[in-house]
Amino acid sequence: MAPRDTFFKRRSVPIPAMIGFQTPKTRGQTALEYVMIIGGAIMFVVLVVIILRSGILSGGVADVQKKSEDYQKTYLQNYLVFENFNTGTSKKWSPSPGPTIQNGRLKLLSGEQFTVQGTFTNFTLEATGKRTGGGGKFGVILRSLGTRSYQVYLDGSNVVLIGNNALPASVPALFAYSDNIDATLKVAAYSNNIEVFVNGVSKFKITNADAFMGSAGVYTDGVTSAEFDSFRISK
Repeated sequence: MAPRDTFFKRRSVPIPAMIGFQTPKTRGQTALEYVMIIGGAIMFVVLVVIILRSGILSGGVADVQKKSEDYQKTYLQNYLVFENFNTGTSKKWSPSPGPTIQNGRLKLLSGEQFTVQGTFTNFTLEATGKRTGGGGKFGVILRSLGTRSYQVYLDGSNVVLIGNNALPASVPALFAYSDNIDATLKVAAYSNNIEVFVNGVSKFKITNADAFMGSAGVYTDGVTSAEFDSFRISK
């Protein structure tokens, strides 16, 4: 029969294990875990490459890209003219050789006027611009045909619609304007109705306009300089 002390020594269990604590991991165990993590990451990368090559994900990306292109095409189809001047002009402007484009903006000096190629009758015109020096007027011109045209301008205190050669005009609406601040002029011209907005707010509307077709563009009068950041005409 084995001595009593030998019997208990053989059957003894470490106290930490008895009360639920784990013994420290050996270097071999830690290294094995690192190998398993790295191996799992490699398998994930391989799986992603296989999926991409099979076209499962690439087809989805292509579908999203096509929808984006279709949306952009549909959006632009609503515009007769869409100029942001980032890369020059997409349309021909008169008089030749056209306006000066610098840093993505169309620049005008005093007394300059430029119209975009095309004739328009029923449309909405939007132009964002600012007066960069001096006083006077800057704005847009529409239904310009021969000596007849409508002009919408800001002069620092008002927004005004005028008609050349006895065309009906509006009563000036108050609009305080300071130099070097962009303002967006919007003119909705449909049949005998012309409504003018500044920065999205309707300022006035006339209902006895002459509904003739003509060109549209931008102009200055008595202004040292002005700039336009965008010019759009939609149906």
